Amino acid sequence: MTTTQLPANVANDFDFVIVGGGTAGCVIASRLSEYLPNKKVLMIEAGPSDFKDDRVLLLKDWLNLLGGELDYDYPTTEQPNGNSHIRHSRAKVLGGCSSHNTLISFRPFKYDCDRWVEQGCSGWDFKTFTRVLDNLRNTVQPVHARHRNQLCKDWVESCSSALSIPVIDDFNHEIRSTGALKQAVGFFSVSYNPDDGRRSSASVAYIHPILRNDERRPNLTILTNAWVSKINVEGNSVTGVDVTLQSGEKRVLRSKAETILCGGAVDTPRLMLLSGLGPRQQLQDLGINVVRDLPGVGENLLDHPETIIIWELNKPVPQNQTTMDSDAGIFLRREAANAAGKDGDIADVMMHCYQIPFCMNTSR
Repeated sequence: MTTTQLPANVANDFDFVIVGGGTAGCVIASRLSEYLPNKKVLMIEAGPSDFKDDRVLLLKDWLNLLGGELDYDYPTTEQPNGNSHIRHSRAKVLGGCSSHNTLISFRPFKYDCDRWVEQGCSGWDFKTFTRVLDNLRNTVQPVHARHRNQLCKDWVESCSSALSIPVIDDFNHEIRSTGALKQAVGFFSVSYNPDDGRRSSASVAYIHPILRNDERRPNLTILTNAWVSKINVEGNSVTGVDVTLQSGEKRVLRSKAETILCGGAVDTPRLMLLSGLGPRQQLQDLGINVVRDLPGVGENLLDHPETIIIWELNKPVPQNQTTMDSDAGIFLRREAANAAGKDGDIADVMMHCYQIPFCMNTSR
């Protein structure tokens, strides 16, 4: 099971310390403890366990998690003409944002993988990426037919008819087969179990079998409700981390082999910066002691903001028929062919058919 305590004599006991029990951390913890049974692995998660917690596991209730106790709920910096700020939800629970979001997933296009390799990211080519994705445990499949309400089905058919574009039954299969998506409409690929409506998160797929004792991993310790505040560096090596347990006790944990940061796109660079690992000038301006001048840390995040077009329906959408609120989507091509060089006519715009309670509050 998970634990919120550590015996006093284990400070130097772990070969691998994984900071963050989220989307990546759960996979790495499972794989390392499986492949290296003689090595001790510690995974540290700031939030609680999601095991048997239906608040997290029932996918249709995902909106209830936003802004609650399991959400860091980071706001963006307010802009002069930005109408307040944008909520940037980051999960505070085992499984990370895969325990928190709608679990819609798309494989990368071959064009994007080729660009990454051209820019020096060896090992990220489309063939290798496809092989790795094929090995994921998560159950990823299009929204099941019984979860497609009439509104979504009508929307898909109307888009196909109005724009003369095909209906794609499985977006990810199309990408795997052809390397991309072109203009099309269909139901999203979602990581969930259609029989019980529960999410197939990184925690569900990789950690729950261990917590159920379906898989034995005596070399894996999962520490929850523990906050890592600092990465410790000696010479050119990271030696471990400072952590505060749920009880308030502060501990220094050392890793014999590696300390692996899996805090996500926001909290990994945040922890690095607070530990003095980042751009020298920025750290000095904030009064943080510079341990290593690492330009680029905390910079160049590319997110995918959405804009919203709203229609008020003339009658309610039946409840308990959909997997979540956003089951169907459309892909379109906005730019001229090859506008980005060698991208041809692959899709460059995605839209959701999103079903939410109508609200007259337009203050944000």
